[in-house]
Order: sequence, then structure tokens, then C-alpha cells
Amino acid sequence: MSVYLFLIAGTDHVYKGVYFLNSETWTRSSLCSVAGIVVTISCEGSLTFLFLLTRFRYSNIVDPFSDVNGWQYSFAIFAVLNAIILTLIMMSYAQMYKYVSGSRSGSGRADPTELVLARRSLVINLWLAVLFLPINSTLNPLLYTILTIDMKSIRARNKRSKPIK
Repeated sequence: MSVYLFLIAGTDHVYKGVYFLNSETWTRSSLCSVAGIVVTISCEGSLTFLFLLTRFRYSNIVDPFSDVNGWQYSFAIFAVLNAIILTLIMMSYAQMYKYVSGSRSGSGRADPTELVLARRSLVINLWLAVLFLPINSTLNPLLYTILTIDMKSIRARNKRSKPIK
């Protein structure tokens, strides 16, 4: 949201007193589009986090002794939400590939260079989306957990325990 506010403040400074003369130029500019995208992501992200926080508080107040633990929220975000997003990414790239390969071939002037570029782009982005993003999403909680373990207390417990004979 701060990026959006800085964009709007800068634009206000540039168009101060003459915005009515430049309103169409501003609304058609790429900077206005970027500002719209940024504020939308900010609002949707805030609303999502507010929902998750409210849901967590609700379960702790209304039914504090249920089976609902933090791992269910993590699973919902890291597994379900990421699976939906990855599916949408793959569908988008498949449609882009179909569009690029069909646009030239429909005119009878298929450009092999464009098709090769489209195939390479599709393969690279699918590998990134299918392989690396889920691995990253899966490993992040584990890495943060491992990094926060107090190794000294683990070593102290191991020294105090009796060896198995």
C-alpha cells in the first residue's frame, strides 16, 4: 500500500492544479495501471490475512480444545492455495502456447522461430512452476523450523540421557 501511496503522491505533485487537463493521459498510462495492480494486490492480501487471523481467533475462542491446530492453516495455504495457483499458471501458459502456435499457423505463414521460442518459454516456465515453486513452498517451513531449534538444549538433553546398552 505504501508503494501505491507514493505513486499517487508523486502523480499528485506532477499534475497539481492541472489534473483535469491530463486526466485521460494519466488514466491510460502504464503507471496508472501499475498503481491499480499494486493497490488491488495490497487490498486482497490484507483481506486474506484478516480472514485467516479472524478464523484462527474464532477457533481459539469458540472452541479452544478442538483438533484445529496451526498445521491446518499451514496446509491450507501451502498445499491447497499453492496447488490452485500452480494450476492457474500452467493453464495460462498452455493457453499462451496455443494462441502463439495457432495465430501464425492459421494465416498459413507459420514462423518456426516463434514456435521454438514459445515452446522453450512454455517448458522453462512449466518446470519452474511445477518443480521449483512447490519445493520452495514445502521447504520454507522446514528450514525456518530447523533454524529456530535451540541446538544447545538438544545437546544438553542428549548428554543427560543415559546411553542405551
